Amino acid sequence: MENVLSEAKRWDAKHLEMFVEPSKSRRRALPKSELLRTFYSELIWKRDSCEIDDVATCSHLIKTECKNWPLMQFQFACLYAKTELIYDDWKFDNYRLSCFRKQVGDHPVYDFWLTMMATINKDRLFFGATRRFPNQKVAQCFLFAIKNGYYQLVEYIWNQLTDEHRESLGMIEWRNMCYRARDGQAISFLCKHLCELNPVGTCLNAWQPFFDSFQHLIHDEKSDNLERNQYRRKFIFLLKHCCQTLRTRLVKHSHFRLICDAFRYNEQEIFSLLLENMSSEDIASAREYIDRIFDRNKTRTGDRLRRTLIRRQQTVQ
Repeated sequence: MENVLSEAKRWDAKHLEMFVEPSKSRRRALPKSELLRTFYSELIWKRDSCEIDDVATCSHLIKTECKNWPLMQFQFACLYAKTELIYDDWKFDNYRLSCFRKQVGDHPVYDFWLTMMATINKDRLFFGATRRFPNQKVAQCFLFAIKNGYYQLVEYIWNQLTDEHRESLGMIEWRNMCYRARDGQAISFLCKHLCELNPVGTCLNAWQPFFDSFQHLIHDEKSDNLERNQYRRKFIFLLKHCCQTLRTRLVKHSHFRLICDAFRYNEQEIFSLLLENMSSEDIASAREYIDRIFDRNKTRTGDRLRRTLIRRQQTVQ
């Protein structure tokens, strides 16, 4: 039940950002949080986990609850990059688009789509392949999509950008994205592609969020078990969704600091997860550090973890 409530809160927090704050003279009939709650009964859940299928839910809401609500249909379509619906001239003609501009044109996502739809030679001029820096509207929309976990929109814009623009935009938000640790699919996508462009910079920007969450877990004596479990889940979440290139670099960073601390403070689950992402050479190098720690403080738990490392080393070889 706790996981279900947590997932519902995630969906709610993600979609609160789709609304534009009205002026004082035009107050909304329902607060935006209450408006989203009217959709709760229509949320579509994945069969094999306590997770909401955001894309399927979006398509379902467009066809049912928002069937006679063109503005809401347009908003969902923009956030999930449903181009077949956005470019439907019959559904969204020029008159209706001009009305949307007045209503939600201040939002970076809707401003992006409305501006691009009015631009000729969209790929060449709007995305600015010949520019040194990406179009400001593109940048604002891309950063919004990353920040709030709209993976489909991130992927759509990413495919239109040059490698230089991809790296400059991706690195701006990468560290903050790791700190938030909220949308696994977007993290996986961005991590994979940033590591292809700049693995060193990607690792350096990701190290601090990983290390901070781990240090809070093992050193924050004021934290209760609930808070420590949150930090543990955050660390495992980040490790799960980052790419193999980043995992390998993080494990080796600062002389295998993460796995050494996991051994030193008896974090068995994290120790095992880190081992799974290490090559035989890395395990051999890490074993030298762990043996030194074990020689200074021989404990039963330490001996068990050390044996786990040795078995893993023999298995990988």
